[in-house]
Amino acid sequence: QQQASSANKHVEPLDPSPALEFLSHLGVSRHEVHSRVATALRAAIEDEIQRMPLPSTNSSNNGQHSRGSADEDHGHPLLRLLKSAWPFREVTELRPVLICLLKRLGDNTPVEMLRKLGAKKGDGLKELKHADLISQLGPHMQRLVWEADWDHQASTTDGNNRSEEEITLRGSTILADFIQPAVDQYVNDGALVQAAELAFVGGISERRLATKSRRMEAKDSDVTGG
Repeated sequence: QQQASSANKHVEPLDPSPALEFLSHLGVSRHEVHSRVATALRAAIEDEIQRMPLPSTNSSNNGQHSRGSADEDHGHPLLRLLKSAWPFREVTELRPVLICLLKRLGDNTPVEMLRKLGAKKGDGLKELKHADLISQLGPHMQRLVWEADWDHQASTTDGNNRSEEEITLRGSTILADFIQPAVDQYVNDGALVQAAELAFVGGISERRLATKSRRMEAKDSDVTGG
């Protein structure tokens, strides 16, 4: 009976024209109306993302996580939404949904998505395709991207007999590309090298001289303001 009554109900189609015309008389432009509606809908989606449960995970021996069989067969709602939101990553108005979703997933983010985030612009290039997006995800998600890239490079090295240097700071991992410039700047800075050498001395007299030199340098720095 309930199904029959619901089938007989007449659903009136939504016609926003009267409301839009009324708002236009109040000086509210169509663009502003659409912008406010889009903002409200986006906020509602982000709130729903925060309330939804995370995919179930199984911890393996190496600390990595994999989704359970139920999620693999049917797909978790958050993972389906992630797949749908990814193509719109360059749309300014929709990117906040993707960022909210990735932050919510955190450690439950699929490895395939982490590798997509860490994709480079081309072979032999260090620039990332989605550097701007990664910068908005926070340190934890950035670390997950680095780890996924590092694990991929390590597995590729083992399978293809590539040089183990590929997974060091001289390699081509995202983490190496990020850290190596700072390391090079540090080791090539004459003042830092000189200060480091003062910390390693052979005898008491040399240690006293080194201590006095450091104090003099610190005093001169305070006097000159830098």
